[in-house]
Amino acid sequence: MIKMNRVLKYVSALGLVASLSGCLTGGTLRSARTLSPGVGEWGLGWTATRYDAGDITMKTTDSKGVSQTVVQPNTSGAFVVPNVLPEVNYHLGVADNVEIGGRASLGALTFEADVKYRFLHTGGLHLAIDPTIGYAPFIFVQIVQATLPVLVTYEFSKSFSVLASAKGGYWSLSQLGSGSSSNSLSGTLSGSGPSFGGAIGVEFRGKTFALRPFVDFTHIVESYKSTFSDTQNGYTSTADVSQGLTLTTFGIAVSWFSGLEMEKLEKMDDKLDRIEQKIDEQNKNSDVKRAESDKQPKQ
Repeated sequence: MIKMNRVLKYVSALGLVASLSGCLTGGTLRSARTLSPGVGEWGLGWTATRYDAGDITMKTTDSKGVSQTVVQPNTSGAFVVPNVLPEVNYHLGVADNVEIGGRASLGALTFEADVKYRFLHTGGLHLAIDPTIGYAPFIFVQIVQATLPVLVTYEFSKSFSVLASAKGGYWSLSQLGSGSSSNSLSGTLSGSGPSFGGAIGVEFRGKTFALRPFVDFTHIVESYKSTFSDTQNGYTSTADVSQGLTLTTFGIAVSWFSGLEMEKLEKMDDKLDRIEQKIDEQNKNSDVKRAESDKQPKQ
């Protein structure tokens, strides 16, 4: 039987790297409204994330085929990591109800790209989906995550809205390069699992800017498979490790809009087109009335 305390120490190292998966989930809550074609939105976001890890469940199998399952209670408690450097994001309206964009967070080593599609707009209610792909490299590991948020926005007025979202996704952690030793963390570390959660916030919107404070809740289910070798005692074991990780992200985002002049010109063109159409209809009606009047016999 393997020495469990040695493996548990190894698992604690896994947990440290596992917390990196939170970098991908603490994004900026966006509105379900979409930008008009040609209008861009620049944004900065500041966040702080609380990490709360659950118990570690570990099933180990040594080289003789003997298995053992151990549940290690999490006694480390929760901790908060502020993102000191602001994330930068940009989005552009490319068609009616469609916008594309992405964000970069150097503090969290996270890069994301997304496409938002608004599928419902009635009154003040907006509903949209925002498929997102994220990537986060860190020293010797990398994380790739795909997420599908559903966004809900209700506008109480042009300047105030309530925002909410629900999301599900899947993430995968793997090593960068190739490990040269079975005892090397970079050579044995890998993991994947689903994620789900939601967010809520409000939006204060002006003509050229928007301010969005929000809170995001995300639960990640982590599953790892690792190999542990002890050359001194002459055994090799494999470990299947699973753990839940809950993240609560508090943030505030500030955005500025560009290309509004073109939007105004397009609206003016639409108004002029409608005015010309009304004038043409009025002239046409006048011509019809005049023709009917000419056909009537003169008294």
